[in-house]
Amino acid sequence: MDNPLNETTTHNPVLILQNSTSYLAIHVDALIGNQEVVVKNTGPQIMQAPGIEGATLTGEGVPVLILNPLKLLQREDVRHIMATPLAELIDMTAEQEDTSAVVLVVDDSLTVRKVTSRLLGREGYRVLIAKNGLEAVEMIEKNKPDIILADLEMPKMNGFELIETVRKNHDKAQMPIIVISSRTAEKHRKMAEQLGANAFIGKPYKEEELLERIRQYSAHL
Repeated sequence: MDNPLNETTTHNPVLILQNSTSYLAIHVDALIGNQEVVVKNTGPQIMQAPGIEGATLTGEGVPVLILNPLKLLQREDVRHIMATPLAELIDMTAEQEDTSAVVLVVDDSLTVRKVTSRLLGREGYRVLIAKNGLEAVEMIEKNKPDIILADLEMPKMNGFELIETVRKNHDKAQMPIIVISSRTAEKHRKMAEQLGANAFIGKPYKEEELLERIRQYSAHL
């Protein structure tokens, strides 16, 4: 499930789950089929993501997160939505779309994109995602996010090149850019700062530190 929630098309597969009293609809990219897997434990940061039960590896060695729908149904915000009249939900959604900041998450790691997107979604931000700097530039031209979260090591266009490209664009030159990278050496921090990054956070990041930075820059929008 690599698409962000905001990237919808004319036809979007939805998995409908039912227990004795409730229904749950999950937006997915595709329905592949049934498969028996061995569920493995994940790190504490991933386990905090809503509904995550663990992870497994495919036959090709690709890591896959395991979703537990019952955990989603047990979440307080999901129960609140299920008990809220549809008209009220529509009004709430419209209000959030008018006021919440748009954050672009740029990282070639699927796990980082998913975890960060869910974290920001829970906090009420609208989220866009890109796998590399080149995709990010295209996304910025079409959507103009309020804040950019960017990794440094990415294919096609890395984080340094992305920062430089954004800062050369007069219409978007003042857009806040927060670097999130495992390359935390002083030379990398200085290079990012010299190119125009507003802040630098090392991986694995602390959720509250990231949210505080985002709140800091979104307060001036």
